[in-house]
Amino acid sequence: MRGRLDLHSYAVYTVLLTVATSFKANLIFAFAPALLVLLISDFMRSRAKNLKNEILMGCSVFPGVALCFVQAKVLFAAEDSGIRLIFTVPFDHHRMLWGPFNEAGVLGLARSFVFAAAVGLLLGRAAWKSFRYRFSLFTFGVSMAEALLLVESGERLYHANLWWGPFICFWAFWLESVSVFLAQCRAKAPRWRLALCGLALVWHLASGICFLVMLLCGVSYNVPILTYNLW
Repeated sequence: MRGRLDLHSYAVYTVLLTVATSFKANLIFAFAPALLVLLISDFMRSRAKNLKNEILMGCSVFPGVALCFVQAKVLFAAEDSGIRLIFTVPFDHHRMLWGPFNEAGVLGLARSFVFAAAVGLLLGRAAWKSFRYRFSLFTFGVSMAEALLLVESGERLYHANLWWGPFICFWAFWLESVSVFLAQCRAKAPRWRLALCGLALVWHLASGICFLVMLLCGVSYNVPILTYNLW
């Protein structure tokens, strides 16, 4: 974070982050901790030379976090509701809609990783040079850790809403993977690497089209993840 921040871009970024949080709080729930780690790392590396920028960037999540508190008062109004560590709450694994206890969810998530994994393994050196790629991967990791370790208690226990975090953050990571792939196509990386990544991208898009067709046919969004049965 060197130099001066563009205040106009900063304001637009803060507003968009707050608007996104108003629709679904899962994004900032993972983004804020990831940003905190990034700012602490930058503070230590720069020896407080970028303190002003670091404070401004940290303040950008305040409106969204405040909105989360407002939403929490509505969602967790009951005495026994809230967010707890998953191993402190007894529950029926088979009733959980998403997560490692749901076979369809696990297989669907694994299938979604085919392209991202191909880029990471075959174009990893070029990908790792991109800050956006690294940060989106880290944010996805934070969201996945939250989904695995935390759960809503009370009547919302089996909704598994914290799993929306990995799904949302994965989109950012996937788009950065696409960006790396396209950049390497222009840079004329080894053809066999690009061919394998291209096939993985086709697989991902075909699965997505299958998902969309099932949704348009009126099938619940909890079921289209089972499209692995069609292959």
